[in-house]
Amino acid sequence: MDASQTTDEVELTIIVPPGQRPGFGVGEMWRYRSVGFALTRRNLMVRYRQTALGVAWVVIQPLVLMIVFSIFFSLIARFNDLGVPFPVFYICALWLWTPIVKVLTEGVTSVIQNEQMVTRIYVPRAMIPFSVAAATLVDLIFDFAAFQFVLLLFGITPDWKIIFAPILVAIGYVTALGMSYLSAAVNTRYRDAQLALPFLIQIWFFISPVIYPAEWVPPDLQPLYYLNPMALVITGSRWAFADMAAPPGYAWPLGIVVAVACLVGGYLYFRGREPYFADEL
Repeated sequence: MDASQTTDEVELTIIVPPGQRPGFGVGEMWRYRSVGFALTRRNLMVRYRQTALGVAWVVIQPLVLMIVFSIFFSLIARFNDLGVPFPVFYICALWLWTPIVKVLTEGVTSVIQNEQMVTRIYVPRAMIPFSVAAATLVDLIFDFAAFQFVLLLFGITPDWKIIFAPILVAIGYVTALGMSYLSAAVNTRYRDAQLALPFLIQIWFFISPVIYPAEWVPPDLQPLYYLNPMALVITGSRWAFADMAAPPGYAWPLGIVVAVACLVGGYLYFRGREPYFADEL
């Protein structure tokens, strides 16, 4: 058949190794978005396959921690009055803390758990940790529903400040995703990352105002304290939903800048290490 009579067009894709500055590859991520949707769906199916309670585990974890913290710190440690009931104080933090930390704990091993995909076919590897974060958004929705139920039990109705909730969620997720990219890239070469991560998360827990109010931090240390974006996220959640003390004004731009820096830095490091993943796995 003459070439001029051919109607089918063949798309030619040439894969070249990235240079020293791999760039962001946003266009490539968009072209492979269907792969991201498939990975997200698979993560959800694998997470709750053959579980008796299924997604109920998502709600159980923050609620149980809320009860334990409330009993311990009110009856045993005898914390002073926090301004709101103890369960409300803790659930305001845990509904965000639990899924955000899950992004990091599942993201660190996401690349090595997809070894067959990484070594045999080509897709943007950055889709793998991103799909973990996307799947965890489903957990966030269920945690938010449980959170609102607890507020309703105590007769608390959020006011106009609830409009800041999406911003707080975005700051927390951007921070966790950036750290996930960094830890996943390191973990492909050094498995120490996944072993050290639980210890580092424990430190992150105690330098975040999960079990205590941020106002307890000395005033001269507050600017340093709010370099941790989760300090803004948790304090902002208590302010938005329970009308507790608002984060200081400087905490908002500081938290946003640090969160974006985490994402950009972690993502670029991931992109720079990406050509070596197949060899290191």
